Amino acid sequence: MTLEDAYFLSQITAATAIVASLIYAGLQFRIYAKGAREARVVAFMNDMQQFRLAIATNPEVARIYRDGLAEFEKLESLDQWRFGALLQMLTEEYLLFKEFKDISPGTGGRAFESTIVRQPGYRQWWPNARHMYNDDARARIDKIAHYDVKPP
Repeated sequence: MTLEDAYFLSQITAATAIVASLIYAGLQFRIYAKGAREARVVAFMNDMQQFRLAIATNPEVARIYRDGLAEFEKLESLDQWRFGALLQMLTEEYLLFKEFKDISPGTGGRAFESTIVRQPGYRQWWPNARHMYNDDARARIDKIAHYDVKPP
């Protein structure tokens, strides 16, 4: 084998190693992305469980949530703030839910679309809260709520 043959062989070996390392990196990235997605799904499910647990175990949270959905403006200012925090969490969880197309609809997405967002209290809260969300989120919520919102 001549020096020139050895040079060409080393170039072929280097090119093969680069291709193999790129394939390996791609596979590792897919594994990482799958793990990150699964972690987000677990966090989403945990958040929804915590929300339900708070309503089920804390009468004050349950009262604020129930009364706020019925009539946001009748709540005292501190309760309005608490109710707003609950709705902000629900809204953010809903938007995250929409990213995960394979999650069961019973986990909160359909209930949010068909019930919560159409409640008088949500409709009273939303015009003042919509500035916290991007254009896509605002359009999505406005669409499922079936009403046009004029920013304050």
